[in-house]
Amino acid sequence: MRRLSQRHTSTKLVILICFAGLLAIALVADLLWASSSSSAYQYIASNWQQQSDIIVPKFNDSSVK
Repeated sequence: MRRLSQRHTSTKLVILICFAGLLAIALVADLLWASSSSSAYQYIASNWQQQSDIIVPKFNDSSVK
């Protein structure tokens, strides 16, 4: 009877360790993705040119008087 309960505990431990390992891998992948995307965003944002003049088209409506 002792062997059965010991095996059940070890199965739970293996599942818990696998879950923690997958969670750690996902966290590291997320951190790497976030750090690489921020530098790509800064590169794209630095190439944008700001427009200083705003062009507003003239509106001529002959029906409104």
